[in-house]
Amino acid sequence: MGNGSDGRPGSVGVGGQIGGRKAPTVWNSQVYSAFFWDGRADSLEAQAKGPLINPIEMAMKDHKAVEDRVKQVGYEPIFEQVFKNKSSITIDNIAKAIAEFERTLFVRNSAFDRFKAGNQNAISAQAKRGYQLAQDVGCMSCHNGVDLRDLNWVSNPFL
Repeated sequence: MGNGSDGRPGSVGVGGQIGGRKAPTVWNSQVYSAFFWDGRADSLEAQAKGPLINPIEMAMKDHKAVEDRVKQVGYEPIFEQVFKNKSSITIDNIAKAIAEFERTLFVRNSAFDRFKAGNQNAISAQAKRGYQLAQDVGCMSCHNGVDLRDLNWVSNPFL
């Protein structure tokens, strides 16, 4: 499977549990304006906190348990160095660390990028037909931006 997809009907979590839907990708997430399938988080930092305490995804009891686990595995010196504080392992700093990592996951010069830049041979005829169909049926009114994910959640009447 391409683009980070594993082809499963739902994401696999703790103990092999299957979530109700696939996890959205974090590739190129530094350009997103909303997170989760329903757009309920407005930043990578807000998004990062959710899966930690989801009973299927990571099943931590609460954010305090997450903080304790990060301390247990020995990250305290690294957090102190980065956040310049002896009590730096907080859920907010954990979320900041996760979000900063996710911001490094950026796909550049994909076949679709090259196609959009004018290289008509960069994608297959099938992909061109799919892109044209998406335009024809109105998908682009919501799916736009650098990777077609820049949805305007506030004005989208379908959510």
